[in-house]
Amino acid sequence: MASLWLVRHGSYGLLGKALGGRADHPLDEAGRHEAGRAGAWLAAAALGAVLSSPVRRARETAEILARHAGLPVIEAPDFSEIDFGEWSSRSFASLSGDPAWETWNRNRGLARVPGGETMLEAQLRSIRGLWRAAALAPSVAIVTHADIIRAIVLHILGSPLDFYDRLEIPPGSLTEIEFEAAQARVRMLSFRP
Repeated sequence: MASLWLVRHGSYGLLGKALGGRADHPLDEAGRHEAGRAGAWLAAAALGAVLSSPVRRARETAEILARHAGLPVIEAPDFSEIDFGEWSSRSFASLSGDPAWETWNRNRGLARVPGGETMLEAQLRSIRGLWRAAALAPSVAIVTHADIIRAIVLHILGSPLDFYDRLEIPPGSLTEIEFEAAQARVRMLSFRP
């Protein structure tokens, strides 16, 4: 059995105002505090590995977690943020009224970001990464992004990607996925230590 701890990166300056995408936005003070709380809580989980999206805010969160666990950070591109292409770092206000943005938010299962990827493509790569992570150690932390965590959870629950907005994944929160005999289940969703 493996426990995979999906950790949403901590807060950063554009949170709630713009799509951060894969741009290198650093954690803010609140984000560093959230990462520290998550790391302290996970210290009791006897982590065997800490994986991270290569995006800066996730990497910084993972480095804080890894210090608590005494482990190095392993970069894991399968858990990178969705490629938001032309929308990366754009404010939500500037996207409002854009027909492609409206389609994206209505039909996450099929819509493609202009110059980017579909949420289904992101889900497929993150599920592939999840299987790899489960083989690393009995307890693994994976620092990633809200939409990636939503995509993984929806896959495990057998729910369509269009239900993405039914899951709230706050910064610094923990979601536990348990793998046993090639079966996965959600044990805990969006816990904030």
